[in-house]
Amino acid sequence: TTKESALYGWQQGFAVERHNAILEQYGRWLHGWALQRGYTIVDFPKALQDEMGLVYADGVHPNEKGYALVAKTFIETLTNCKNM
Repeated sequence: TTKESALYGWQQGFAVERHNAILEQYGRWLHGWALQRGYTIVDFPKALQDEMGLVYADGVHPNEKGYALVAKTFIETLTNCKNM
């Protein structure tokens, strides 16, 4: 999430960094869990992080550009998936 999320009431401004740290920790756990089982992960946070401020409508939810990146990432991941 971005700091703008506080402007929309999703969380308090001081909580943004903590929230993102928890999400990052969960993401690392999920990637490890999936890797151990041979599952493929569609890494949406990674796809959105490079353009953090430009892809969120309200600091939490993607805007049109963000959803286009999500779709592109999903298609590319499935296209390159060796588990199918």
